[in-house]
Amino acid sequence: MFFYLPSWLDDYSLPDALVICAYVLVFSLLESLVMLGFFLIAAAILPAKYFRKEFAVQASLLTLILGASAFLLQRKMKVIYSLNLQEIIVYPVIILALIFVFIFLTSYVLNRLPELSRILSSLVDRFTVFLYVYFPLSLVSSGYVIIHRFF
Repeated sequence: MFFYLPSWLDDYSLPDALVICAYVLVFSLLESLVMLGFFLIAAAILPAKYFRKEFAVQASLLTLILGASAFLLQRKMKVIYSLNLQEIIVYPVIILALIFVFIFLTSYVLNRLPELSRILSSLVDRFTVFLYVYFPLSLVSSGYVIIHRFF
């Protein structure tokens, strides 16, 4: 997102470009919190051996799959707009079922291959460093958006 900033400065002032960046970060934070809430609810509902034991690895893999799917689906927005009511109801149910199948499948694979589980867990731990930048920046952006929006 920040690589767009130089081109935005041709059309917007610096404060306006920062407001755009702040809104994007706040929306991204809200998306992340909704996904985390979904994962926590799934972990509370499902038995511990399926989603709590390797929660960080499974949730990270699921986030990766959902993010890639959303990116690819964004390229086909015409398809989404052409859906009828039945498809709008059925597709989310199918996606939710696929998510639970993915959770059970990854649980099975990670229990059978502890070395893969260890490698993925190590990789997830290394990506945690980005959280130390992303979360404070998102909180500052949230404050900026609130001040910009209401004052």
